[in-house]
Amino acid sequence: MQWGQFLDHDLTHTPISRGQSGSGLSCCRNGDVVSQELRHPDCFPIILPNDDHIFAKLGEHCMEFVRSLPAPRPECNFGPREQMNQVSGYLDGSNIYGSTRGGQREIREFTGGRLKVQNVRGKSLLPQNEDECVDDTQTFACFKAGDSRVNEQVDLAVMHTLWMREHNRVAARLATLHPNWEDETLFQEARRIVVGEIQHITYNEFLPLILGRDYMDRFDLTPKESGYSRLYDDTLNAGITNVFSTAAFRFGHTLVQGHIKAFSRFGSVRDSVMMHKSHFSPFALYKEGAFDDYLRGLSTQTCQRFDRFFSNEFKKKKLFGNIDNPA
Repeated sequence: MQWGQFLDHDLTHTPISRGQSGSGLSCCRNGDVVSQELRHPDCFPIILPNDDHIFAKLGEHCMEFVRSLPAPRPECNFGPREQMNQVSGYLDGSNIYGSTRGGQREIREFTGGRLKVQNVRGKSLLPQNEDECVDDTQTFACFKAGDSRVNEQVDLAVMHTLWMREHNRVAARLATLHPNWEDETLFQEARRIVVGEIQHITYNEFLPLILGRDYMDRFDLTPKESGYSRLYDDTLNAGITNVFSTAAFRFGHTLVQGHIKAFSRFGSVRDSVMMHKSHFSPFALYKEGAFDDYLRGLSTQTCQRFDRFFSNEFKKKKLFGNIDNPA
């Protein structure tokens, strides 16, 4: 499951419509839908029934929902609205390295080809991003990575940290092998190797579990053990289709467990965090040994089955905040 989310954030990120100066749109007011003459045309609020067992007692009859930004159709013709993708549709590690030059500059150290880190008790964590969020004590900040969604939940931050460390490991090795290489060369060559690792894991390990080996072999998706493939078609539109990003790839939501577990080196559960309490709260990684514990959790805890059922953590009561205690 966690590889699927990490992979998804490399391929798709759909921006939503916003108001002036990037402000958010408000489609609900005082528990009801904003009147037609005041409502933004991209508002598509969800009407809540009067007997809703969660929101009715709070006097809420409207749930905020704003349409995503439109994009030109491939042929620049009239037809159904298309969504914009603000990251590269290629499997190119954009969630590690950023999708813009400006964003990439913010996470590069510009020394030895390395990515920026913060040193916590001798361990490398992702750099801080205080503008995103801080903990209740104002002591620990969220993290900054190539993708802004890094802080969505603690295991996603673990995955980003893992690949930041891998990039810096590869860059350090290349610097030893090629002491005459400058920072830019070290960075780009390390990036090339890391992206290759991600592609190989995806096609050799992840996709066969999802699609099956027979399907992979039938459509020549399985990596070759030797030689080269000449199947690449530079005329093919590599953009992400709406049916994939908004529907097909959402099968992964059924795989998510309700609790994120961390394991000690002896196999005992060191920590167990409810998913909704981990949303934009990855501060557990600042604890000593926590990264290793959560990494063991990723290799130990199983995901849920692919079916029509979802964890209670993804129902509106939990996903949109603690309704029993709104404060």
